[in-house]
Amino acid sequence: MERETDEKIHALLQGLKSEDWRVRMSATKELTKLRQVSVNVMGALLKNVEDQDWFVRKTVVETLGNLRPPSQQAIVALIRALGDVDWSVRKISVWAIDSLGCASEAVDALCERLKDEHPAVQISAADALSRVQGSNEQIIPLLMIALRDNQSEVRRSVVSTLSILGQGSEQVTNTLIEQRKDNSEIVRAAVAQGLGSSRRPTGQIKTALRELQKDEIPFVREVAERSLKRLKEKQGHPFYQ
Repeated sequence: MERETDEKIHALLQGLKSEDWRVRMSATKELTKLRQVSVNVMGALLKNVEDQDWFVRKTVVETLGNLRPPSQQAIVALIRALGDVDWSVRKISVWAIDSLGCASEAVDALCERLKDEHPAVQISAADALSRVQGSNEQIIPLLMIALRDNQSEVRRSVVSTLSILGQGSEQVTNTLIEQRKDNSEIVRAAVAQGLGSSRRPTGQIKTALRELQKDEIPFVREVAERSLKRLKEKQGHPFYQ
């Protein structure tokens, strides 16, 4: 049995060197099914992070994002993959780093992706940064800049992350309040949601939410109403007294 496994692994490692991208991709997927990944297998996978075919690179990155525990070599390779020429590889790299719980080790690279040319990558990066702790001074100013993006989905994601990282920050609160005037309803709804999660609701926050209660879009009004209700419940809790 052990001999069969060794022979299979050897065949798969050879498959990673095939000239046919489909064979390389298939070999990568089969290697992930192994219960334990040897040093040789990991080395081969890491080498293929720079494969000439984008779909193979994407498959390798996804594979690395599913391996536990992550090795330092894998984390370094994934951070490097954040700069891949293909946007889908960059996006899956963000996911892999976040999935492994290593976003704190890739703050610089993730912040750089906030300026990515593809909105899907920007959105993924903003979402991943929402789970980073201890780097708010670096992240928040860049999120503020990203709020100027012309893609509403990007702004929505940035608003959501600011709502999480900016708890207790007067500057962030004021920025979110100002963002209630955004021309996109999904951004305004995210603002209403974010303001409703405030730990220290102020008069300004309540005023902004009451304004959003009169929004022309029913969905935004509903979110604002729920947020006001949530703030009212918080004020009755001893923690917020």
